[in-house]
Amino acid sequence: MPRPYIELARVLLAALGENIPQRLVADRLYVSQESVHCWLSGKHRPAPDRLGAVTALFRLDPDLVVRLARYDDNPEARRKFLASYAAATSNTACTPLRPAHVSPRAERHPQ
Repeated sequence: MPRPYIELARVLLAALGENIPQRLVADRLYVSQESVHCWLSGKHRPAPDRLGAVTALFRLDPDLVVRLARYDDNPEARRKFLASYAAATSNTACTPLRPAHVSPRAERHPQ
C-alpha cells in the first residue's frame, strides 16, 4: 500500500519516541489506536483539526507539519488546523506528552 505521508510519519514517530505507547496518544486525542497507527505508518494523515491537536501534543513546528500533511495549499484545511492548534495550545487540559525543556535522556535518568 502506498504511504503518501511518510515524511509526516517520520516526524510524528521521532516526536513519539520509544516510550510512549500509541494507545496513550489515541486516548489523549479521542481516536482509535488504529488511526494513530495509520498516521505513524504514513498511510493516512490526520484531519486538519485533529492534526492541530497532534502538533500541540507533541510540540511540533506547525508550519512544518501543515506542509508535510499537504494542507498548506488548502486555505480551509489550514484554517481548521490553525484553529485546532491554537485551541490545544491554550487549553490547560491538553498538556504535552513530553515537556519541551526536558530532553528524552533527562526523562530516563532523573537527577
